[in-house]
Amino acid sequence: MKESSLQAALSELENLARSQCETEAREDWSASLDRLRDEEAAVSRLLAAAAPSAIPGRKILPAEMGARLDTLLASYSDRIARIERHKRNNRDELASLVSARGVAVSALNLYSSAGN
Repeated sequence: MKESSLQAALSELENLARSQCETEAREDWSASLDRLRDEEAAVSRLLAAAAPSAIPGRKILPAEMGARLDTLLASYSDRIARIERHKRNNRDELASLVSARGVAVSALNLYSSAGN
């Protein structure tokens, strides 16, 4: 019984992570925040389901579940790296737009000064 609830909790987290990754790939950030909350709750349920099967003083999962959890954790690292790249690209794009706006404002000021 314990292992089936652990399997269910791990499967739920895997499905949420996969769905979240797809949402992030579409850059649907408002839906992404909602799904992150769902993932956080799923992590809590996974930890609660894993607690009864832990050996006192050590946290040991069945090998197959450990491999699935390792894959899930690796995907989190990839997602975080992708989000960081996206943020960096957005900062670069914003800096470029601010610069272009400055050039445009200067040019408009020249035109308005020439008209006086």
